Amino acid sequence: MARKIRQLIVDLQSAGFQLVPGGKGSHRKFRHPCFHGSVILSGKDGDDALPYQAYIGYCPDLFPWGGVCHGVDEERTYRELRDLVTQEIKQLIADGKDLPPPITRPMREPAGV
Repeated sequence: MARKIRQLIVDLQSAGFQLVPGGKGSHRKFRHPCFHGSVILSGKDGDDALPYQAYIGYCPDLFPWGGVCHGVDEERTYRELRDLVTQEIKQLIADGKDLPPPITRPMREPAGV
């Protein structure tokens, strides 16, 4: 069953994104206090999310400026986010920088814990 636009809105809001003025028609604009830029979500609450809208992944502790990805299913989105995180960690290590301390609580407990 396709996810609904209202489910994506709940996902964004639970991740700290806030609805802000600026969307036109069925387009809504969301911003996060720690990220530059915005996320535009189109569609009415009861509409089925389009495949490219279905899943959103982000890592706020590692990407204070962004680091948001999306995908057509949970597994692909997680894989893309994992790759972004891996690249960022490698770059921090190469630059001789420490990993930032965790500041957010996980939305889910890790499997096996």
